[in-house]
Amino acid sequence: MRLSPSLVEVLSAAVRAFADGQGVVVGSQDTYLTTQEAADLLGVSRPTMVKLLDAGEVSYQRPGSHRRVRLGDLAAYEAAKRTRRRAILDRLADDFADLSRQPERFVYTR
Repeated sequence: MRLSPSLVEVLSAAVRAFADGQGVVVGSQDTYLTTQEAADLLGVSRPTMVKLLDAGEVSYQRPGSHRRVRLGDLAAYEAAKRTRRRAILDRLADDFADLSRQPERFVYTR
């Protein structure tokens, strides 16, 4: 069986994630999830998920009386969160490097 380069890339990313102990979800980006399913994928409680939705952090639809979260929107939120976290860690690392080059700037008091 011949695999397209894009499929090989997806499968490679999934294998790397498994090797790193991460979970992998395979589904269409247009799949709609309940708030509980979305919360489970993010590893947060359902009330926390509802707060993220109400705050506009994650897009959702309300086809009836219940919220539904598109898998693609949840993935976009998670990617943006990872990017923000990486930027913060990079800034902290830069600040630490600056302090280690100029230890006289760091004053520790009890």
